[in-house]
Amino acid sequence: MPGLLTRTIDCEKPTPEDFSRFHVREGEVAGLYWTETAHPPGYRIPSHAHRMASLYLLLAGSLTEKFGRENVERKTDELIFTPPDEPHSNVFLGCGGRCLIIELHPVLVSRALECGALPGNLKAFRGQPAWLAKRLYNEFRSGDGVSPLVVEGLMLEIVGEICRQRPAWRSSGPQRKISQAREFLDAAFSQTVSLSDVAQAVGLHPVYLARMFRQTYRCSIGEYVRRRRVDFVCSQLVASNKPLAEIASEAGFCDQAHLTRTFRKLCGLTPSRYRTAHR
Repeated sequence: MPGLLTRTIDCEKPTPEDFSRFHVREGEVAGLYWTETAHPPGYRIPSHAHRMASLYLLLAGSLTEKFGRENVERKTDELIFTPPDEPHSNVFLGCGGRCLIIELHPVLVSRALECGALPGNLKAFRGQPAWLAKRLYNEFRSGDGVSPLVVEGLMLEIVGEICRQRPAWRSSGPQRKISQAREFLDAAFSQTVSLSDVAQAVGLHPVYLARMFRQTYRCSIGEYVRRRRVDFVCSQLVASNKPLAEIASEAGFCDQAHLTRTFRKLCGLTPSRYRTAHR
């Protein structure tokens, strides 16, 4: 996987190894590269610029960020958008800091430009964008087979929140198509689908679909699919004597272990205990 800092232009020429020693973990989900970093108090990241637009969520701690003539203190739970080729530097304060850094794939940026302009310089967000980013972090940390769909949906919701302009279709789209999206997911919950597949099937822009689906059903499309799979498993556990491995396959899980992890997370007990308790 290409590392975050291999795509970083640094004005003071530190080596990638200077930064990578502070990487806690990194990965790629749904075409998004993410890195979690942890820096000690007083650590300074010299002036640099990223080739790709990116976001970072300050998970803990605080830092001072300098860009242009501005010095801004960033605090925990702030989500900061950084445009490409924007020079900036960071100094970690107090107890240091932990960050989640996400690179925005060009395909994602092109979708963003369809629904409004991204900020032209560094900009901090709280509230809904930061809340969505924390859910994204949790998905990166402990995801499952549905994670690509969840990540795609959360990322498009974030993009919709940080865009400066809101086209007319955002507030006037037909509610019936959101219902059709749910019907599509009910029929295909055990299959591997992308948010783009659902959007194309119902004729809606992916960003609009992601935002409106949450407003209507109080969850993302990926979270809905995960719950729908577990609902199917619950019904099969009560109504049949099928082995767990067979039920897992029918529900779209990779294997029985994958089913058990997801089921325990959502229901608070294992499938076997659920079957015993409801018979």
